[in-house]
Amino acid sequence: MDSHAWQGPDARKFTYWSHLVAMLFGQWSARKSLRDVVFSINQQGHKLYHLGLSEVKRSTLSDANTLHPAVIFEKTYYKLYERLSAGLNPQPQKAPSIKIIDSTTIDLCAAVFPWAKFRTRKGAIKLHTVLTGLLPQCVLITDGKTHDRQAIQDLRFQPGDLLIFDRAYLDYAWLYQLHQDGVWFVTRLKSNSCYEVVQEAWSGGPVLADQVIRLSSQKGQACYP
Repeated sequence: MDSHAWQGPDARKFTYWSHLVAMLFGQWSARKSLRDVVFSINQQGHKLYHLGLSEVKRSTLSDANTLHPAVIFEKTYYKLYERLSAGLNPQPQKAPSIKIIDSTTIDLCAAVFPWAKFRTRKGAIKLHTVLTGLLPQCVLITDGKTHDRQAIQDLRFQPGDLLIFDRAYLDYAWLYQLHQDGVWFVTRLKSNSCYEVVQEAWSGGPVLADQVIRLSSQKGQACYP
């Protein structure tokens, strides 16, 4: 990675590594603004020196956030994920790979982030995550209006994977595609889902019901025959 690719006013001093360290420091110490990040970093300069980070200016950090390509930090994450995921996976080798799919909405100022469409006077982004073990396998960023199901439509999973997600991802055609790919899933039906019980097994204890069902609506049968 070329640490001098960005030709800003302090490019030779503020490398991609310095940028990454500064933003991680701000995240882990719960700073509220760039000014807060810079002030706190400079107060800890004698410690951060050992990480290769010297005094930081607010304008330099702001310019870096605007001009540095985010893909550099994305690739850095995935390189670390490859190295750490195998060692942190607590599941036995024969167990299915459990993957939890979810999203969270982060409010933004619509005037500052006009691309983050959400409401008339309010902006937001959504972070869509596939969590495997203790680590996010991937993080997708969309504007706040993007539906959860639409955000993950291009993701592919391996046969034998076990996906867990809520009703926001309930799409019969997608579920049927997962079934055809040999992917298991656990979710909840919507209250207005139409189905008929094909077979009912014994239930007891904490189990309310154990049923094999068939979708009975015209749309359901067409999407998940």
